[in-house]
Amino acid sequence: MISIIAFIILLAFIVRSLRQVFYQTYLWQLKEYRWDRFWSFLKTHQGRQLIFNKLSIFKWILFILIYIFPIFNSRLRGEIPSFAVIIYSFYLFWFTWILELVLSIRDLYLKKWRLPVFTPKSVLIIIAVLSIQFFPLINIYWVSVLLLGPLLDKILAPSVVLSVTFFNLPSHFFRLIIYKQAQFKIRRLSRLKVIAITGSFGKTSTKTFLEKILSAEYKVSATPGSFNTDLSVARHINLNLNENIDFFIVEMGAYRRGEINKICQLVSPHTGIITALGSQHLDLFGSRQNLIKAKFELIDSLPSGGLAIINSPDPLLKPMIVKAKKRLDNMLLINKSEMTKNRQINKTFLQFDLKLNNRLFHFKANLIGEQNIDNLVLAISAANLLGVSMPVIQKEVSTITPPAKTMQIVRDTKNLTLIDDTFNVNYEGILSAINYLKLYHGLRVIFLNPLIELGNKSREFHQNIGKKAGDICHFLITTNLNNYPDLLSGINHSEKRIAKLLLADNKTVTRIREELTYDSVILFAGKESFKWISFFIKI
Repeated sequence: MISIIAFIILLAFIVRSLRQVFYQTYLWQLKEYRWDRFWSFLKTHQGRQLIFNKLSIFKWILFILIYIFPIFNSRLRGEIPSFAVIIYSFYLFWFTWILELVLSIRDLYLKKWRLPVFTPKSVLIIIAVLSIQFFPLINIYWVSVLLLGPLLDKILAPSVVLSVTFFNLPSHFFRLIIYKQAQFKIRRLSRLKVIAITGSFGKTSTKTFLEKILSAEYKVSATPGSFNTDLSVARHINLNLNENIDFFIVEMGAYRRGEINKICQLVSPHTGIITALGSQHLDLFGSRQNLIKAKFELIDSLPSGGLAIINSPDPLLKPMIVKAKKRLDNMLLINKSEMTKNRQINKTFLQFDLKLNNRLFHFKANLIGEQNIDNLVLAISAANLLGVSMPVIQKEVSTITPPAKTMQIVRDTKNLTLIDDTFNVNYEGILSAINYLKLYHGLRVIFLNPLIELGNKSREFHQNIGKKAGDICHFLITTNLNNYPDLLSGINHSEKRIAKLLLADNKTVTRIREELTYDSVILFAGKESFKWISFFIKI
């Protein structure tokens, strides 16, 4: 009987260790193995729960009773505390593993395990941590796992951190090799012209639209999806560029100053486009001024004969623009309000008139949401300056489709429309998406993945999102508890206060499905909301 119990405890330890290693590796991978991004995550409700959840605190108390209190007490009083205290602390610790085993089996059945993408780096991290966790198993006295278990339990997270730090070193070396190979290759492609696009949001859409328009008359290559780091750009160059390509469109992302400059040193852009500057990753940049300076590294890298296209309504950009004008021969400043007229946003398309070269041109696109007008204006203006005629541009714009998971209608019936905006992770885009929901007269619902890395603006921005949703949506459903009080405060301070704030779960889904009426709409915003689309796609 004792052997069976010991086996169950050992199995529970193995399963909970596997799940925790997978989950924590997944988190680090999600944050690109970056300390700054992981630290920003730890400051969220989810991050704090990773460390200070009730079970973890309970384990720490038991850990102290087992390993630390006896030493402290014996030095103070010269005696070891009651043996029973230590034994019962072990029993309780082992019981927590059995509890975790039951929950893990349940969550595995419900497909709630979070697994990393199994790359060489993530596999090495997992192997390293599990080697530390399971090394007592190679001992003939495998029962030592039960005695060392509480210690192994509490060093799992630090082991993941150390493994990530260790394997970042060779990873940096291999990144450098890939970077240098790409730099050597692209410098031999003499006919190639590089268009670089950066900004806080709108990068991927603008890139996709510009690629579609330019492809009508040129051979174009573009970085796929939202791949916008120096490594992903270098890999694309090594695998896909050749001497037949006319234009290479590069999306550039950054979390700190200097990172865009590094990509620019790789590709040497001739044309630079800044889409819009918001507050995305503000926590990492430290200030909005640092964010602006980081994005303008693209403009600073252009040759004097290059072309800069800047979405410029923000007055904070003025000093940077004045500085750039002194050096660059060609610069176009975009202001949607001044350049467009007769803007119409419909449920399945948008249209507007654009003033370019002192002429007015009409455009219609099968896109939704007013934010796409900004992206289209940038793409149209760039394509025209790069040699594509207006009739050709108008034709291509009429057949443009949205990038995957970006204000993309995935179901459209008379009773229910589902909009996948799960790629969207920016404040301005979410406000614009919520505003679009006003076109529907039935139930209006948004599943929201609360935003991250907003620094000291996080509370204000989530209150504003709540306030916007409070006037337009009937339900605001959040995928986690990050900034939950701020969203609720925003709803309570809205004018109409029609929105109910709920946490996403099966009960909430059932309630929404029961309350759907004619001409209802559900918007899914942010990555975590994607899993909830399947609950409505077939009803």
